[in-house]
Amino acid sequence: QWFSISLLKPVESTFPVGRISLIIPENGSDIIFGIVIHPEYLNIGIGTLATYCILRAIFDKTQVAGVWLETYHSNSRAIHVYKKFGFEYNGYVYHKGLMNFHQDKFETFIFKRSKVDQLPPVTYNC
Repeated sequence: QWFSISLLKPVESTFPVGRISLIIPENGSDIIFGIVIHPEYLNIGIGTLATYCILRAIFDKTQVAGVWLETYHSNSRAIHVYKKFGFEYNGYVYHKGLMNFHQDKFETFIFKRSKVDQLPPVTYNC
């Protein structure tokens, strides 16, 4: 199963400021998580809050063992946030880049169910 959630700009707007994707394999063992935030809305906590809320919901509502994600190896902002949340580095993979001219390197991370109680606190309710 695949789900996609749009993050909307506050104050009665329908302008999306980001997107969250979840892929749930049929065996239900782990979930694959993806998040993208519009560049104009970086550094104000939207990604942090959304990641926190999604992780809480996943582990409260399912029995999955972990949440996987991957990000460009050069995306230091995302890697910092994932490590802050307790995602563990799990190696790297290569995917074909745009127009298949080259291979892009992605870092992979996993957040394990055993770390849910160690999530950093956030100041907003989900």
